[in-house]
Amino acid sequence: VHPSFFDIERKPAGPGRILCVAHVNPWKNQAGLIEALEPLAAARPLEMRFAGGADFQTPYGGKFSGAIARNPWCTFLGPLDRGRLRDELAAASLLV
Repeated sequence: VHPSFFDIERKPAGPGRILCVAHVNPWKNQAGLIEALEPLAAARPLEMRFAGGADFQTPYGGKFSGAIARNPWCTFLGPLDRGRLRDELAAASLLV
């Protein structure tokens, strides 16, 4: 882990911003995370943001893409450079 990640000044964008940083794949189960959060998202405002690579041509990538499309509270950011990742970490209320 780059040392600059330990110096992030936290500035949460709101009480419900969740950040998941990982390559999209079945072992990380981001689609399952979205499904698990659907009842919470229906009950209160939240924002789920995903940072990392993804192959939407695979069956799991397609499942994840569909889950993102169905849930307006979800955003796929794609791969981020170090500066943008630091910004996302600073703005998150919760890191998955």
